[in-house]
Amino acid sequence: MHSIYTQLKALMLLLIIVFGVALYENIDTLSFLMHTKGASMTATVLGSLDNFLGVTTLQTPKGSTASSLSSTPDMVCLPGIVDGKEEVIVEWACTDNSSYTKSTNFETGGAVSGTVRLKPSATSVYGVECYGAQSAKPKSVASCMVQVAPNTADIHIAPNNPSVGDTVSVIWNAKNAQNCTLTSDTDAGFKRSGTAGEASYTLNSIPTTFSLQCDTITGMQHTYTKEIAL
Repeated sequence: MHSIYTQLKALMLLLIIVFGVALYENIDTLSFLMHTKGASMTATVLGSLDNFLGVTTLQTPKGSTASSLSSTPDMVCLPGIVDGKEEVIVEWACTDNSSYTKSTNFETGGAVSGTVRLKPSATSVYGVECYGAQSAKPKSVASCMVQVAPNTADIHIAPNNPSVGDTVSVIWNAKNAQNCTLTSDTDAGFKRSGTAGEASYTLNSIPTTFSLQCDTITGMQHTYTKEIAL
């Protein structure tokens, strides 16, 4: 028992000596840290503290403090491109303990977070400003844009006024569209793909209607028709 006690005393003494040496070697760093306020610590001081403690600390950007930083509100417009007939979702959330909001081109009702549905007829930018209870200026601002790109298509038949048995050219062109398919109601085997093109077609009956079905950028389907009448 006496032997174990003696060993413990020796171990404690060794630890005290090691700690004392480390403290002596870093006494200048500790003295400097004691005279430096936390909010104004520079990256050099924090680096010295990291080396002394063996840990990683969060560094405040030079020239600012954590309490003076404002977060940007979370804001999103989905989808970002529509054809003028579709709804968009505008969602916002202030992230800096704001009390109320002001908005541009839509209504938040003063709420610091929320979601609204809109149907823009032209390209629009929606904005939100987050205010504190007593602040005259916004604490943070954000915006998002919705682009309106109308989906249109033309189908042209040449020559004009054809008869049964004639071969005509079917010319089509779609804008702001994708995955277009051209078909005929009098020939199940006629099918052409692409947003634009030209195809030869032999009329086996009149009237004949050509249909061009396209997807908008957001995936909605539009169908355009062209009839060859008697």
